[in-house]
Amino acid sequence: MTDSPSFGARDPSSGHAKQMLLGYLRRVRQLRDDRRVIGEDLAALRKEAKNAGFDAKRIEDVVRWQEECEKKGREPVDEAEALFDLYRMVADGQGLDFEEIMDDARDRALVKMFAGEDQTAPKPATAKVRAANDAMIASQIDRMTRGGR
Repeated sequence: MTDSPSFGARDPSSGHAKQMLLGYLRRVRQLRDDRRVIGEDLAALRKEAKNAGFDAKRIEDVVRWQEECEKKGREPVDEAEALFDLYRMVADGQGLDFEEIMDDARDRALVKMFAGEDQTAPKPATAKVRAANDAMIASQIDRMTRGGR
């Protein structure tokens, strides 16, 4: 069955297919060698920047940022960064309410753009939540009047 014409056309040891396969192998090896050399060049450049007093990781971050700006445009990248900063402020806010965190119109516009109206305004407390808050406040007042903290 190995003498069938369909097998011979795909046989990597036949003339043309063999040359094609060897060509692919050479190209893959060359590209892998190039990638290794580029990796070594980048490592040397990072070391050079570090020795000059720069933070090599931040340099690469800036280069990635430049590439993203070229690919997507500056405005969408700036908006994504502003939204990230806003989310980070909320996460770090611990105790600040929404109005204190939202310090400018751009923050508010971004939240309106990316969050629904139902997510931008705080919901009023339910009767159950108000009752629980009142009980906690009464308990704190009671402790304070007895000299405890």
